[in-house]
Amino acid sequence: MEKSNNSANIGNNKNKSLRLLLVEDSEDDAFLLIRTIKKAGYDLIVERVFTREDMEKSLAGNSWDLIISDYQMPQFSGSEALSLAKTFNIDIPFIIVSGKIGEDVAVDSMRAGAQDYVLKDNLSRLIPAIEREIADSQMRIERKEAIIAREESESKYHLLVETVPVGVFQWILTNDEGLAFANSALYHMLGYSSLEEFKSIYINSLFIEKESRDLFFNIIKEQKIIHGLEIQLRCKDDSKIWTRINATITEESGKKWIDGIIEDITDKKDNEKALGRANKKLALLHDITTNDIEKHLFTISGYTTLLKTRITDGPNRPFIENLLRSLFTLQQNIEFAKNYSDMGINLPRWQKVNDVALFAISHLDFLPVEKSFTLGSLEVYADPLFEKALYNIFDNILKHGEEIKKVEMTYEVMEDKVIITILDNGMGVPPEDKERIFMKDPDKKKHRSLFLTREILHITGIKILDSGTYTKGAKFEMIIPEGMFRIFD
Repeated sequence: MEKSNNSANIGNNKNKSLRLLLVEDSEDDAFLLIRTIKKAGYDLIVERVFTREDMEKSLAGNSWDLIISDYQMPQFSGSEALSLAKTFNIDIPFIIVSGKIGEDVAVDSMRAGAQDYVLKDNLSRLIPAIEREIADSQMRIERKEAIIAREESESKYHLLVETVPVGVFQWILTNDEGLAFANSALYHMLGYSSLEEFKSIYINSLFIEKESRDLFFNIIKEQKIIHGLEIQLRCKDDSKIWTRINATITEESGKKWIDGIIEDITDKKDNEKALGRANKKLALLHDITTNDIEKHLFTISGYTTLLKTRITDGPNRPFIENLLRSLFTLQQNIEFAKNYSDMGINLPRWQKVNDVALFAISHLDFLPVEKSFTLGSLEVYADPLFEKALYNIFDNILKHGEEIKKVEMTYEVMEDKVIITILDNGMGVPPEDKERIFMKDPDKKKHRSLFLTREILHITGIKILDSGTYTKGAKFEMIIPEGMFRIFD
């Protein structure tokens, strides 16, 4: 067991501290990992262990922000380290960094609870993975703290909610159905002068549309929790306000009720519209500029091609051919930039996966391919370019699968997440390319669309990987995190 305290003030992570438990038997590999993290600007406190006993002592006696583990070690393994960490019932991100790990092992590890895996010969992915998983862990901790706060005594609860600037309510759903409690922020938000006046109304009349009411109840019944549902509510004077609702449903001793928080986001919606208009103007300017550049490139390319036909040999011929290649590369880069610039311009929204998938393949020649989509009513919260992300996957299957005959798309609920699988019966992806196809690799321009797919999905925390077997077909798996999916029966 080794301890060290290393400080660095480099890059965007200046003065960020990180308590790292490193499960690694190789001193050289540990040195490389620590150096990579230090270069990212972290104030690093690290303890290295490589046996079960030492790791157990470290988990019991210290508080850690992150666990990084090798997968294969003489006295220990990554899977054993993951199992041991889970026995402590603490929320610490776990990342596997290994030089030898197959895609099946990587997928099984992520399903078992590992947040990510990074190959030792590709440590450029390590820092983004650390930053993402630390942020996700912080979000989970904040969510748990909110639930604990809600379980405090009723007197403290009422005292607290009367001081917050958002609406808080409790809605009874059993025999004595009606509003049991609302704080002053809520009934004032909706234009009522007192709690008694507010409690006298029929609660369902607050919903502007029947569809909004049905959506609220479908989500709360299916998932037992609503996170960030944005709908319009009716005020006393019949005006409308935009709200964001977070709520949970509880059943106990034959009673059922909903506890929730309502935030007035009308100003936010107005600002979003203004931002949307500004983004459209910027997008228009971007389109005009890129189109103008493309026209000039086309003209230059045409003249250069004409010049090439007139200079058939001699010392200037190679210069002309190099110029044409550079022009072609510029045209490809502009096309890539046009696609990339569309991401994140518009807000994510709920989308029915089956419908989006059908729209995506409608733009491709899928007539000779047998299709089987078993997606039911599954919806995901994703960037509006989700259709483009699926299109890119299907397009890559057709282009690189070599005589594809069948494509299947299914989903599976796994604890607090959903895994969407796209499976084909083509050649699949070679093991050495499974991670590379999702990178922005200049030597692999044919796969740039999958880099865009990963970026589009990551906007709402969706991860994608290929777990197929080479020569037997590709198997793209999209891992949808908690709160980013919903299913209606």
